[in-house]
Amino acid sequence: MQGDILERRVLITYDQKENAGTTTGGEALHLRHPKTAVPSLYLLIREKLQEVHWFKQQLASWFIGESVSEDGSLYLSSPVDPLFIALPLLEQARMKKGDSPGMFRGLEEMLEVEGFPGYQKLFDVFEKTLDMVCEVREAGDTKYYRLDDFKALAWLCCKVEQASAALKMKGGKAFHGLSDDELRTYSIGLLSEYLPAATWMKRLSDHYGVDLDAAKKARVLLPVQPLPCAPPPPPPAKTVPVAKGRASSLAKKGPQPGDRKITSFFARPR
Repeated sequence: MQGDILERRVLITYDQKENAGTTTGGEALHLRHPKTAVPSLYLLIREKLQEVHWFKQQLASWFIGESVSEDGSLYLSSPVDPLFIALPLLEQARMKKGDSPGMFRGLEEMLEVEGFPGYQKLFDVFEKTLDMVCEVREAGDTKYYRLDDFKALAWLCCKVEQASAALKMKGGKAFHGLSDDELRTYSIGLLSEYLPAATWMKRLSDHYGVDLDAAKKARVLLPVQPLPCAPPPPPPAKTVPVAKGRASSLAKKGPQPGDRKITSFFARPR
Protein backbone atom coordinates (compact mmCIF):
# COMPACT_ATOMS: atom_id res chain seq x y z
CA MET A 1 0.00 0.00 0.00
CA GLN A 2 1.36 3.45 -0.93
CA GLY A 3 -0.25 6.26 1.01
CA ASP A 4 -3.98 5.84 0.71
CA ILE A 5 -3.75 3.84 -2.55
CA LEU A 6 -4.49 0.14 -2.20
CA GLU A 7 -2.81 -2.06 -4.78
CA ARG A 8 -5.30 -4.43 -6.33
CA ARG A 9 -4.71 -7.92 -7.63
CA VAL A 10 -6.81 -10.31 -9.70
CA LEU A 11 -7.48 -13.71 -8.13
CA ILE A 12 -9.48 -16.56 -9.67
CA THR A 13 -10.50 -19.26 -7.20
CA TYR A 14 -12.24 -22.59 -7.48
CA ASP A 15 -15.63 -22.90 -5.82
CA GLN A 16 -18.29 -25.59 -5.80
CA LYS A 17 -21.12 -25.31 -8.33
CA GLU A 18 -23.82 -24.81 -5.73
CA ASN A 19 -21.96 -21.73 -4.51
CA ALA A 20 -21.50 -20.21 -7.95
CA GLY A 21 -22.47 -16.57 -8.12
CA THR A 22 -21.95 -15.95 -4.39
CA THR A 23 -19.17 -14.00 -2.78
CA THR A 24 -16.36 -16.35 -1.73
CA GLY A 25 -14.62 -15.46 1.50
CA GLY A 26 -11.31 -17.08 2.33
CA GLU A 27 -8.25 -16.77 4.50
CA ALA A 28 -4.70 -16.56 3.14
CA LEU A 29 -2.22 -18.92 4.81
CA HIS A 30 1.54 -19.11 4.47
CA LEU A 31 2.65 -22.73 4.76
CA ARG A 32 5.72 -24.73 3.83
CA HIS A 33 5.51 -26.43 0.47
CA PRO A 34 5.31 -30.18 1.16
CA LYS A 35 8.13 -31.00 -1.27
CA THR A 36 10.55 -28.10 -1.04
CA ALA A 37 9.65 -26.60 2.38
CA VAL A 38 9.71 -23.18 0.68
CA PRO A 39 7.12 -20.73 2.13
CA SER A 40 4.10 -20.80 -0.17
CA LEU A 41 0.69 -19.16 -0.29
CA TYR A 42 -2.55 -21.09 0.23
CA LEU A 43 -6.22 -20.19 0.66
CA LEU A 44 -8.61 -21.75 3.14
CA ILE A 45 -12.19 -21.48 1.86
CA ARG A 46 -14.97 -23.27 3.74
CA GLU A 47 -12.44 -25.71 5.23
CA LYS A 48 -11.17 -26.49 1.73
CA LEU A 49 -7.48 -25.84 1.12
CA GLN A 50 -6.33 -24.32 -2.18
CA GLU A 51 -2.84 -23.63 -3.43
CA VAL A 52 -2.18 -20.29 -5.10
CA HIS A 53 -0.26 -19.98 -8.38
CA TRP A 54 1.08 -16.74 -9.85
CA PHE A 55 1.28 -15.92 -13.56
CA LYS A 56 2.76 -12.84 -15.15
CA GLN A 57 2.34 -11.95 -18.80
CA GLN A 58 4.45 -9.44 -20.62
CA LEU A 59 2.86 -6.06 -21.29
CA ALA A 60 -0.40 -6.76 -19.47
CA SER A 61 -2.74 -4.75 -17.23
CA TRP A 62 -6.23 -5.07 -15.77
CA PHE A 63 -9.30 -2.84 -15.92
CA ILE A 64 -10.84 -3.03 -12.43
CA GLY A 65 -13.99 -1.01 -12.02
CA GLU A 66 -13.19 2.46 -13.28
CA SER A 67 -9.45 2.18 -12.75
CA VAL A 68 -6.51 0.46 -14.38
CA SER A 69 -4.11 -1.81 -12.50
CA GLU A 70 -0.66 -1.62 -14.06
CA ASP A 71 0.27 -4.99 -12.59
CA GLY A 72 -1.15 -7.44 -15.12
CA SER A 73 -0.27 -10.53 -13.07
CA LEU A 74 -2.89 -13.17 -12.32
CA TYR A 75 -3.35 -15.36 -9.26
CA LEU A 76 -5.06 -18.74 -9.62
CA SER A 77 -5.98 -21.06 -6.78
CA SER A 78 -6.87 -24.73 -7.14
CA PRO A 79 -7.84 -27.40 -4.58
CA VAL A 80 -5.10 -29.45 -2.96
CA ASP A 81 -5.52 -32.36 -0.57
CA PRO A 82 -4.44 -31.09 2.87
CA LEU A 83 -2.86 -34.47 3.63
CA PHE A 84 -0.02 -33.55 1.28
CA ILE A 85 0.65 -30.58 3.57
CA ALA A 86 0.35 -32.82 6.64
CA LEU A 87 2.79 -35.55 5.54
CA PRO A 88 6.02 -33.62 6.32
CA LEU A 89 4.63 -32.55 9.71
CA LEU A 90 3.63 -36.11 10.60
CA GLU A 91 6.95 -37.50 9.40
CA GLN A 92 8.87 -35.12 11.61
CA ALA A 93 6.52 -35.34 14.59
CA ARG A 94 6.78 -39.11 15.08
CA MET A 95 10.59 -38.84 15.50
CA LYS A 96 11.13 -42.30 14.04
CA LYS A 97 14.49 -43.97 14.69
CA GLY A 98 15.51 -47.22 13.04
CA ASP A 99 12.79 -49.85 13.11
CA SER A 100 10.81 -48.01 15.77
CA PRO A 101 7.40 -46.79 14.50
CA GLY A 102 7.86 -43.52 16.38
CA MET A 103 5.85 -41.49 18.86
CA PHE A 104 2.20 -40.46 19.09
CA ARG A 105 1.72 -36.68 19.17
CA GLY A 106 -1.18 -34.33 19.79
CA LEU A 107 -2.47 -32.32 16.85
CA GLU A 108 -2.11 -28.95 18.56
CA GLU A 109 1.52 -29.70 19.31
CA MET A 110 2.27 -30.73 15.74
CA LEU A 111 0.71 -27.57 14.32
CA GLU A 112 2.95 -25.25 16.33
CA VAL A 113 5.42 -24.50 13.56
CA GLU A 114 7.72 -21.57 14.26
CA GLY A 115 7.16 -18.74 11.79
CA PHE A 116 4.07 -20.38 10.27
CA PRO A 117 0.96 -19.67 12.36
CA GLY A 118 -1.20 -20.64 9.39
CA TYR A 119 -0.90 -24.31 10.29
CA GLN A 120 -3.04 -23.76 13.37
CA LYS A 121 -5.91 -22.66 11.11
CA LEU A 122 -5.97 -26.20 9.70
CA PHE A 123 -6.80 -27.90 13.00
CA ASP A 124 -10.41 -28.74 12.05
CA VAL A 125 -9.37 -29.84 8.55
CA PHE A 126 -6.65 -32.21 9.80
CA GLU A 127 -8.79 -33.56 12.61
CA LYS A 128 -11.25 -34.90 10.02
CA THR A 129 -8.66 -36.45 7.70
CA LEU A 130 -5.55 -37.59 9.58
CA ASP A 131 -7.02 -40.99 10.39
CA MET A 132 -6.57 -41.86 6.70
CA VAL A 133 -2.78 -41.90 7.09
CA CYS A 134 -2.29 -42.22 10.84
CA GLU A 135 -2.81 -44.52 13.76
CA VAL A 136 -5.06 -42.74 16.25
CA ARG A 137 -5.27 -43.18 20.00
CA GLU A 138 -7.55 -41.36 22.39
CA ALA A 139 -6.88 -40.35 25.98
CA GLY A 140 -9.89 -38.63 27.45
CA ASP A 141 -11.03 -35.98 24.98
CA THR A 142 -7.65 -35.74 23.26
CA LYS A 143 -6.57 -37.62 20.15
CA TYR A 144 -2.97 -38.56 19.46
CA TYR A 145 -1.64 -39.37 16.01
CA ARG A 146 1.28 -41.30 14.56
CA LEU A 147 2.00 -41.58 10.86
CA ASP A 148 1.43 -45.11 9.57
CA ASP A 149 3.58 -46.03 6.56
CA PHE A 150 1.15 -48.66 5.29
CA LYS A 151 -1.91 -46.39 5.47
CA ALA A 152 -0.01 -43.45 3.94
CA LEU A 153 1.20 -45.58 1.01
CA ALA A 154 -2.33 -46.94 0.47
CA TRP A 155 -3.65 -43.37 0.41
CA LEU A 156 -1.03 -42.36 -2.18
CA CYS A 157 -1.92 -45.38 -4.32
CA CYS A 158 -5.55 -44.25 -4.27
CA LYS A 159 -4.39 -40.84 -5.48
CA VAL A 160 -2.50 -42.45 -8.36
CA GLU A 161 -5.51 -44.53 -9.41
CA GLN A 162 -7.89 -41.55 -9.15
CA ALA A 163 -5.59 -39.37 -11.23
CA SER A 164 -5.14 -42.11 -13.85
CA ALA A 165 -8.88 -42.64 -14.14
CA ALA A 166 -9.51 -38.89 -14.47
CA LEU A 167 -6.85 -38.54 -17.19
CA LYS A 168 -8.30 -41.49 -19.08
CA MET A 169 -11.85 -40.11 -19.01
CA LYS A 170 -11.31 -36.35 -19.22
CA GLY A 171 -7.72 -35.92 -20.36
CA GLY A 172 -8.65 -35.43 -23.99
CA LYS A 173 -6.54 -36.31 -27.02
CA ALA A 174 -3.27 -35.72 -25.16
CA PHE A 175 -3.78 -38.92 -23.15
CA HIS A 176 -5.73 -40.94 -25.71
CA GLY A 177 -4.05 -44.23 -26.51
CA LEU A 178 -1.82 -44.39 -23.42
CA SER A 179 -1.82 -47.69 -21.59
CA ASP A 180 -2.87 -48.00 -17.95
CA ASP A 181 0.77 -48.36 -16.92
CA GLU A 182 1.73 -45.23 -18.82
CA LEU A 183 -1.12 -43.30 -17.21
CA ARG A 184 -0.01 -44.47 -13.76
CA THR A 185 3.56 -43.40 -14.51
CA TYR A 186 2.34 -39.98 -15.57
CA SER A 187 0.12 -39.74 -12.46
CA ILE A 188 3.07 -40.59 -10.22
CA GLY A 189 4.94 -37.80 -11.96
CA LEU A 190 2.09 -35.43 -11.08
CA LEU A 191 2.26 -36.44 -7.42
CA SER A 192 6.01 -35.79 -7.47
CA GLU A 193 5.14 -32.08 -7.33
CA TYR A 194 4.09 -32.61 -3.70
CA LEU A 195 6.33 -35.44 -2.45
CA PRO A 196 10.01 -35.46 -1.46
CA ALA A 197 11.94 -37.72 -3.82
CA ALA A 198 14.02 -39.41 -1.12
CA THR A 199 11.06 -40.65 0.92
CA TRP A 200 7.49 -40.96 -0.33
CA MET A 201 8.22 -40.66 -4.04
CA LYS A 202 10.69 -43.52 -3.78
CA ARG A 203 8.25 -45.68 -1.82
CA LEU A 204 5.48 -44.99 -4.30
CA SER A 205 7.67 -45.68 -7.33
CA ASP A 206 9.00 -48.89 -5.79
CA HIS A 207 5.47 -50.07 -5.07
CA TYR A 208 4.45 -49.70 -8.72
CA GLY A 209 7.79 -50.84 -10.08
CA VAL A 210 8.27 -47.52 -11.85
CA ASP A 211 11.68 -45.98 -12.31
CA LEU A 212 11.83 -42.72 -10.37
CA ASP A 213 13.53 -40.82 -13.20
CA ALA A 214 10.94 -42.13 -15.68
CA ALA A 215 8.13 -40.81 -13.49
CA LYS A 216 9.75 -37.39 -13.36
CA LYS A 217 10.24 -37.31 -17.13
CA ALA A 218 6.65 -38.38 -17.74
CA ARG A 219 5.54 -35.19 -15.99
CA VAL A 220 6.93 -33.08 -18.85
CA LEU A 221 6.11 -35.33 -21.80
CA LEU A 222 2.72 -33.68 -22.28
CA PRO A 223 3.21 -30.01 -21.37
CA VAL A 224 0.25 -27.69 -20.99
CA GLN A 225 0.08 -25.01 -23.64
CA PRO A 226 1.24 -21.74 -22.04
CA LEU A 227 -0.80 -18.60 -22.24
CA PRO A 228 0.43 -16.27 -25.00
CA CYS A 229 2.49 -13.35 -23.77
CA ALA A 230 0.75 -10.97 -26.15
CA PRO A 231 -2.05 -11.11 -28.71
CA PRO A 232 -0.94 -12.08 -32.23
CA PRO A 233 -0.01 -9.13 -34.42
CA PRO A 234 -2.67 -7.93 -36.87
CA PRO A 235 -2.25 -8.92 -40.52
CA PRO A 236 -0.35 -6.39 -42.61
CA ALA A 237 -2.55 -3.73 -44.15
CA LYS A 238 -3.05 -3.93 -47.87
CA THR A 239 -1.68 -0.97 -49.76
CA VAL A 240 -3.64 0.43 -52.66
CA PRO A 241 -1.51 1.99 -55.39
CA VAL A 242 -2.28 5.64 -56.08
CA ALA A 243 -1.42 7.40 -59.28
CA LYS A 244 1.32 9.97 -58.94
CA GLY A 245 -0.85 12.76 -60.24
CA ARG A 246 -3.65 12.04 -57.74
CA ALA A 247 -1.21 11.73 -54.82
CA SER A 248 0.37 15.08 -55.60
CA SER A 249 -3.04 16.76 -55.93
CA LEU A 250 -4.12 15.41 -52.53
CA ALA A 251 -0.93 16.70 -50.95
CA LYS A 252 -1.51 20.17 -52.41
CA LYS A 253 -5.10 20.37 -51.16
CA GLY A 254 -4.15 19.74 -47.51
CA PRO A 255 -6.83 19.17 -44.83
CA GLN A 256 -10.39 19.23 -46.13
CA PRO A 257 -13.56 20.46 -44.35
CA GLY A 258 -14.85 17.77 -42.02
CA ASP A 259 -11.42 16.27 -41.41
CA ARG A 260 -10.52 15.76 -37.70
CA LYS A 261 -7.14 15.76 -36.08
CA ILE A 262 -6.18 12.55 -34.30
CA THR A 263 -5.77 14.44 -31.01
CA SER A 264 -9.49 15.26 -31.06
CA PHE A 265 -10.31 11.60 -30.31
CA PHE A 266 -8.53 11.91 -26.94
CA ALA A 267 -10.07 15.23 -25.92
CA ARG A 268 -12.08 15.20 -22.70
CA PRO A 269 -15.79 15.86 -23.38
CA ARG A 270 -17.12 19.14 -22.03
